Amino acid sequence: MVLHSVVLRRNASLIVEALVMGLIISVPVGFIFTSYFGVIPDEVLSFFHLDGVCDSAKQGLNGHCWGDFFLPYEALKSVNPWASNPAFAYPPMGLFVWAPFLVLGNTFGENFALVCFLGAGLFAQVMPALDARYREKWISDKGMILVCAITLSSVGFLAVLDRGNNAIFLSPLVYYFVKYSQKQNLKLAFVFGLLIVALKPQLALLGIVIFAKWGVRKFALWILGSVASVFAPFALYGSLAIVNAKSFVHNFISFFGYGEYGAPYPLNLSLKNTLELGFNLLGLQRLDFLIQIANFTLATAALLYLVALAKKYSWQSSVFVTLSYLFVFSGTTFDYYLCLLSFFIIHIVSLTSEYGKATQTLSEIFETRSGGWATGLLLVLLTSPLLLPLSLFFPSVLHSPVSATLMLGKLLLPMALIVFLAFRRHEIKFVLADK
Repeated sequence: MVLHSVVLRRNASLIVEALVMGLIISVPVGFIFTSYFGVIPDEVLSFFHLDGVCDSAKQGLNGHCWGDFFLPYEALKSVNPWASNPAFAYPPMGLFVWAPFLVLGNTFGENFALVCFLGAGLFAQVMPALDARYREKWISDKGMILVCAITLSSVGFLAVLDRGNNAIFLSPLVYYFVKYSQKQNLKLAFVFGLLIVALKPQLALLGIVIFAKWGVRKFALWILGSVASVFAPFALYGSLAIVNAKSFVHNFISFFGYGEYGAPYPLNLSLKNTLELGFNLLGLQRLDFLIQIANFTLATAALLYLVALAKKYSWQSSVFVTLSYLFVFSGTTFDYYLCLLSFFIIHIVSLTSEYGKATQTLSEIFETRSGGWATGLLLVLLTSPLLLPLSLFFPSVLHSPVSATLMLGKLLLPMALIVFLAFRRHEIKFVLADK
């Protein structure tokens, strides 16, 4: 089926304009509300400065405690960090990311290591835009600047930067995974895909797209590769390898129930947390079993439909919808994982007449008006850093500085996923006529 390029470009342009408008509005709104109500900006988008994970008197900058940086930084010094801290759920490769920064910290000080980590994360975020401009020629110079502006001001990046989490390095890996998968470069696609899994094992769910597009054999390789990328590095712990692996599995499974029941803060994107929060705010009796059954049933049904859908979707759309699925049905998905959406912003910008240079693309996610609206609204709510604390509208959650727009995006995410899954499925191959 050939789609009209004008419609695609119009929908892409509207989404880009909405993202830019959200960014422009965020500046005065953030200044007014944070100044007048005495709210700390990054606490609205992320978490409290003093999160109890690190010693803010000795670690961090100006009272800010980068807990997700210093927790694994210190854990790297232990022979079994998983046994000593039940909340520690990083796989070995995810932990080893801190190794060069530990060396820098031992030589030049911990704060110097922190600054280097954040600088490396900043560069990682702009890498996809640089590649899309100078290597692939998908976007223009203005398009590259626009992508960098949107990406570096997005909620996902600001939150992951504020936490110092290793998820800050996932954006380029997801971008290259999608890029080489689309080019049918199996080896490089697997390299970048398995690096993603080695850092965050729950992202092995991307194997859904592998299964749908490349079949059972490639999916089996993906499963084996995923297991190896997570567990093989435990061999570096020698005689403690098996003990450490068992402790990691226990902590990793427990992580998906991490946090207070139905807590609005820090923002958890999962549907399970949304249902729990609803019961909490309405003062209803906890119905954990009912919530678990509902979540499992919906997750299974959506997964089966997604497998069928991904075969017809493009790689960009398939990965975008799969990530949306993961955000909704994973037990714990904090908002810093939204930084993974940067690859899709590049894709949208590449489709516009003003900023794009793509001569060939697959964009069936904009096939319908509802799809365009769902994508645009969701991206604006989940990327624009609008600092409107929820407690300003609902005093009953005054203890929670969580962003109202982020909470709205969290509530709309399951509905947007339904729209994505409801698209008519077509095999779409076309070349834009006006390029």
